[in-house]
Amino acid sequence: MKAIVTGKMTTIKDNLTVLLVDDEPDITTIFALGLEDSGFKVDAFNNPLEAL
Repeated sequence: MKAIVTGKMTTIKDNLTVLLVDDEPDITTIFALGLEDSGFKVDAFNNPLEAL
């Protein structure tokens, strides 16, 4: 689904934030980079208590 906002094309995912939690920092980094490249905002944590 696409929408036009102030003359530029944007997708619904441009407004979504993904909460990413994994105890392996390398995994968190790789997934966060991929999601950000796809247009998502990512809040990444390696400690589940910090994610709360």
